[in-house]
Amino acid sequence: MEDTTIGWRFINTCLKAKYDVDSMPETGENVAEDFAPRRDQDLFALRSQQRAEEASETEELNGKLWPCPFRKRREIRYISRR
Repeated sequence: MEDTTIGWRFINTCLKAKYDVDSMPETGENVAEDFAPRRDQDLFALRSQQRAEEASETEELNGKLWPCPFRKRREIRYISRR
């Protein structure tokens, strides 16, 4: 057995029968095959990140972005652009 954060470790057969058990990367590839070329999706994602960066630099999102705290062991860390 391998330790991984991508994909299922222990598959629930009821969920597999109803929804399948593709990992996030597999789902992305399936969507690319069914709806849009992968390159188009990557360009969309890149543009989305660029727009978010531009908005944060011009303070358009001032007061609308908050740090996201999470615990890691005994300390609290924050995910934030600033």
